[in-house]
Amino acid sequence: MNEEPRSAAAPRRRGIRLLAYGGAVATLFVGFAGFLHTSAGRPLLMTLAGGGCPFGHQALEPAQRDVLRHRGLSALVQAHSDAPARPALGFDLGHAQKSDLVAWAAKHAVSCRAESKGAGLSCTNVPGSVLGEAGQPAGSLSFRFDRNERLVSVLRMVRTPDASIAVALGESERKKLAERMGAPTRATGELSVASLSRGPLRQARAEHRYRDFSAFTSVTNLGQGSYLVTEEAQLVD
Repeated sequence: MNEEPRSAAAPRRRGIRLLAYGGAVATLFVGFAGFLHTSAGRPLLMTLAGGGCPFGHQALEPAQRDVLRHRGLSALVQAHSDAPARPALGFDLGHAQKSDLVAWAAKHAVSCRAESKGAGLSCTNVPGSVLGEAGQPAGSLSFRFDRNERLVSVLRMVRTPDASIAVALGESERKKLAERMGAPTRATGELSVASLSRGPLRQARAEHRYRDFSAFTSVTNLGQGSYLVTEEAQLVD
């Protein structure tokens, strides 16, 4: 059997190593981004962003936020067609108004505070029962509104020390998205206790990205016996 010339084999091996390294870095980055938006990671996020989350920086006006949001989401589109549905944890993206969410919080005795010059609403210790998920652990909810106070984004984060609870919640949310939208446009990692328990920043993620809508569910091992379940739904248009 003829051996591959060294001059050709070396660059190929380097290319394989670079691809493997790039994949590992991408996985770590996604997991690290999830951590930065937890209560433990938020101080570091503020330091890195010069005082706050880049997307939620207080200096931005509503019109500027809309432009940046659309630009960022448009770059992530993976399917050049409209979404078959727009599931958003039971909230009506594109139609619900800021006043509707304030009334919802008051009705369910959920503690929320305004953020980003009124363009955001951050709610803490939201029980799963409020979202029709009795028995699920409490988490946080963040809402974002456009310049017309229309709801354009919902983010839920649940932190738990139990990997099995995190996986069960992740599986439940994946199933709900699949029932409405079909198979994910992209999925990475293995959603299992065995896989996620192997070490910090291990993550399983399923994405549904369309021309007009984006949603994802992820489960991330934050280390030190903590797991983060993240669900987000956003309008792209």
